[in-house]
Amino acid sequence: MFKTSRHACRCLLMRSIVAFLIIALSACSSTTVYLPETGNPLPLEPGHSYLVSFFDGKTQRLRVASVSNTGFTDDSGRDYKYTDIEQVREKNFSPLKTTGLVLTICLSIVMLGSFLVGKTIEEALEGG
Repeated sequence: MFKTSRHACRCLLMRSIVAFLIIALSACSSTTVYLPETGNPLPLEPGHSYLVSFFDGKTQRLRVASVSNTGFTDDSGRDYKYTDIEQVREKNFSPLKTTGLVLTICLSIVMLGSFLVGKTIEEALEGG
């Protein structure tokens, strides 16, 4: 019975760690959403990729080649007008969040290892 309890505890612990990692990995980046306004060009940068949602329901990942006051041109030469665009999303990598994630994971592993080793030593001392 004791081994079953320990096995269940380890399974729960592993599931918790996996869930934590999935959530934490999504924190390594941030998304900026731009909404086109009449007369105001979007702060798009040539050479950067964006996820563009159009009013007709289509969404495309596009790399911007040039930007004007009325729209932009992608790297294949196609022109897009701001009046046809619902929103533009830009995903940015965050080195600070990623460093924090790595440090948190390392600390969690060290703490988990300490806990498991401590439990093993306790059981050995109690058993004999």
